[in-house]
Parts: sequence; C-alpha cells; structure tokens
Amino acid sequence: EYFEKFHSDLGLPPSVLGDARSLWDKVKDNLAWQGKKPSGVAGVILYFASQNSNSARTQSEVCGVSGISEVTLRGLLKILNQIIA
Repeated sequence: EYFEKFHSDLGLPPSVLGDARSLWDKVKDNLAWQGKKPSGVAGVILYFASQNSNSARTQSEVCGVSGISEVTLRGLLKILNQIIA
C-alpha cells in the first residue's frame, strides 16, 4: 500500500512502480528488514527503482513523502545494496 501512495506522490511513471514491486518480491523475505519502518523500506525501494529509470527522484523528495530522514534512507540503501549484491 505504501508503494502506490509514494509512487503517486512522487509522480513517477508506472514502470517504476513495476520495478519497485519486482525488487520487493526479491528482497522481502530477507531478515535484514526486521524492525525497520515499512514506510522507510517502501521509500528506499522506490528510490532505488527511480534511480534506475529516466525519472530519478532525489533522496530529499523520497524522504519527504515517506516520512524518514535522509540518514535513514541512506542506511536502508546500504542494507538493500548488500542484499542484492
């Protein structure tokens, strides 16, 4: 549910939402996400997906809609990069 709201708030194209869902399907069962705010996890997944598209959004834009700090986003991004590496 967070994906749709943040995707809409950021004005991203539908392909980014599809990429975010695919990425989430790959990483959702990883225990590294335990104890993390769902809104933060959704934010970092959408941020990552947007960076790999023609509609990149800044960290501050993503943080604004997901309600997390840029420091938190970067921390979650490190976790995501370790999982998919």
